[in-house]
Amino acid sequence: MNLAQKIDHQISSLEEQKQTIKLRQMVTCPHCKKRTRISKATIIVDYFYVPPRGCTGGDYWNFNEYLYCCSKCNVNTRAYIGSWDKDWKTEELTLSALKEARVILFNFIKKNIEYFGEVLKSYDEKRLELDELRALNEERKERKNDWW
Repeated sequence: MNLAQKIDHQISSLEEQKQTIKLRQMVTCPHCKKRTRISKATIIVDYFYVPPRGCTGGDYWNFNEYLYCCSKCNVNTRAYIGSWDKDWKTEELTLSALKEARVILFNFIKKNIEYFGEVLKSYDEKRLELDELRALNEERKERKNDWW
């Protein structure tokens, strides 16, 4: 095995270790303060519809927020950043916003979204039970796969 192959092997080994460590991370529910392994946690990516306006505006879905579904207390916690959380001059988060539980959760989810056990998408489907949302996501997935 030459040097390049050894380095490639070491890199892939380190990537596997990184993946394992990420999957073992814990997410804390802001409501009940209990922790869940990220690989077993469920989040919902929520979108809202922008209706058509004018000749070229609207008619698309826009990201709204993340919802963390705690399996321990059955509470869905909103994770989002509002326009009031940003300094209007720099567009950076204010110090007070950085301490907010919803902002901390938002940043955690955004950074680690691929490691969550279940990521569901919601398109203006408010107040659906988790099982109903899972079924809708499966239907969308099947329709997308049946398209061709």
